[in-house]
Amino acid sequence: KIIKGEIPSTKVYEDDNVLAFKDINPAAPVHILVVPKQHIENVLELNENNKKIASEIFLAINKIAKQLGIDKNGFRVITNCGKDAGQEVMHLHFHILAGGKMGPKIVWHKKEDKVLGKENKIWYNKRNMILYYRRKRWAKENMEKY
Repeated sequence: KIIKGEIPSTKVYEDDNVLAFKDINPAAPVHILVVPKQHIENVLELNENNKKIASEIFLAINKIAKQLGIDKNGFRVITNCGKDAGQEVMHLHFHILAGGKMGPKIVWHKKEDKVLGKENKIWYNKRNMILYYRRKRWAKENMEKY
């Protein structure tokens, strides 16, 4: 429905065969979905007849990374294949995740940061989570001083 324009999206790239748009529920500061316009359920449906779309998707990812400036510090590309892998939409799609240092795990998580009375969305991975809780503890211990 997004490809047909029936559901609105924030497009970041489009050509004859590939569409890319911002994820509405991002798992990282930069989270783009890249999809073929041709319906292919997942990577298991790639075959001799449609194999060209795989290279077109990765060429699009290359262009998107450069367009967004995430090619300089790096990014992660993920696809899920089937329900056990977490594929919720049964149309082949690739996630581009970027926007900060990532740890060895696959995705980042979003938490509310209520340190010093501010409510800001922060992104963290396991390494950053330690810093987040140290900062939160420091603020709790030192609030009376300010």
